[in-house]
Amino acid sequence: MWEHWGGEGDAIPLMRDDLQSGTLVDWGAFAGGGRGFAIVKANDELELLALLSKYRKFDIRAVDIEPIISLDQIERALGRRKAD
Repeated sequence: MWEHWGGEGDAIPLMRDDLQSGTLVDWGAFAGGGRGFAIVKANDELELLALLSKYRKFDIRAVDIEPIISLDQIERALGRRKAD
């Protein structure tokens, strides 16, 4: 269940680097194990693909990608605020 978190294929240093650089905004594992989440800052699909490819060797079986938009972006979409 926690094979990738220690030993030879240790993902933790890579995640810490991405958290410190701001590429990963947040990351966590669900207490039951086997699943988790990451909030990623990417400017486009290619940047996201590049980030995901770094973690390919850690046997990630499925990734659900959900774009997150800010309150400012929602206001702009509704025409309530001008673009910065």
